[in-house]
Amino acid sequence: MTLAWVDRDDDLALALDAIRRYQAELGEDLCFQAPDDTIEALRGHYGPPGGVALWFDGGRAVGVVCVRKLDEHRAELKRLWVVPEYRGRGWGRALVEAALERARAAGFREIVLDSLDRLQPALELYRSLGFVSVEPYTTNPLPGAVFLGRTLFER
Repeated sequence: MTLAWVDRDDDLALALDAIRRYQAELGEDLCFQAPDDTIEALRGHYGPPGGVALWFDGGRAVGVVCVRKLDEHRAELKRLWVVPEYRGRGWGRALVEAALERARAAGFREIVLDSLDRLQPALELYRSLGFVSVEPYTTNPLPGAVFLGRTLFER
């Protein structure tokens, strides 16, 4: 298993596939968010200092996470997803930890995310990594929207 921040077209195509599977599993229309439906959209939305990370098992992408710049001091964590048969092994935690390190290395002071209250395993993971409830920072019209954030540097 290897984790890689990707930007080649073939790797971003694997990320698109993972994001589509995430959205299908979620069963929600995420059209209110910026589209993640093309390689160029991924590059634009999650370009440096953010990025797209994939977990690979051999040549198979089995997990994804994205980081994007919100403003000078804040990054956003998006699209965390692990293939169902790989869950419960710590890969989601490793992806979030990689995203935190990416955001920290880019100089962001805070990272935020939005999720849904029905995604309890994800919420438990985020909270175990220091995320706490924050005021909504974006529009999420889905029922049960939850907003979390954490600082990236100790004060």
